[in-house]
Amino acid sequence: MSFLNVLTQSRLLRYLRLNTALLTWLLVGMLSVMWGTSYILIKRSLTVFTPFELAALRTTIASVVFLPAALSSLKQVNRTEWKYLLAMGCLAILFPAFLFPLAQTHLASTLTGIINSLTGLFTLLVGALLFRQKITALKIGGILLGMAGTAILILSGRQDQITSNAFYGLFVVLATICNALNANIVKRYLQHINALKMSALGLFTVGPVAFIYLCTTAAPAKILYTTAGLHGLGYVSILALVSTSLGFILYNKLIQISSPLFVSVITYLIPIVALLWGLQDGEQITTFHYVGMATILAGVFIVNKSE
Repeated sequence: MSFLNVLTQSRLLRYLRLNTALLTWLLVGMLSVMWGTSYILIKRSLTVFTPFELAALRTTIASVVFLPAALSSLKQVNRTEWKYLLAMGCLAILFPAFLFPLAQTHLASTLTGIINSLTGLFTLLVGALLFRQKITALKIGGILLGMAGTAILILSGRQDQITSNAFYGLFVVLATICNALNANIVKRYLQHINALKMSALGLFTVGPVAFIYLCTTAAPAKILYTTAGLHGLGYVSILALVSTSLGFILYNKLIQISSPLFVSVITYLIPIVALLWGLQDGEQITTFHYVGMATILAGVFIVNKSE
């Protein structure tokens, strides 16, 4: 926990707080790389653990890392805020932690990252329908352009893959809806809470559930008695410490200094990182992939101009 405290109090972050635009884009870049890499880590972890074991282990590790910060912040939370913290813990951490690995049992890591870019659309719709946020033509244009790039990437695959994997793609869609709801909840109801404390308390609400379930699985035995289990634990630990723990802090901070819609542009950049990892892992990238990535970047630019 001392590492997290040092990170949040560093001179670099104090300087970046004075330059919101620079901090915003730095966070976008960092989160895109971190979360784009998470899909290949999930893929490697699934060679050892089941989707549910992976989700429980990842959430438990992240919760333990945040436990000191959560315990020190308990008295600073109003009773009315706990329901929103619980919603954040479920929507941003627990549910996606189970949904993404379940999807990747039948989906390539690159395709999972691509479908995740639908978060932008759902963030826009949730904000308009449930939180009465204004929708401008420019925002709609940027979202649609980003979705067009996503469609190009999806359709560049083989037709048999698209058809056979459609059902499991729905798990990713459910995860994007969860993320869209969470982004709007954080912006509306938890804006005033420090990003580190917010992240710690969110994990505190779901960590015990993940730990209890983990104890009922074969994951502890795999880790203790097999070499593959130790290797799998390494992948899951990176997921928990970087993508979940550090990523959650940066994500909440980004929501606080920008908007839920702008934050969703990260999900347009994630497929690019996922595709690059897929190339390194032996997957093929065609001209259509590059066209799709360029279209996505154009959508990101337009959404940024609309803010």
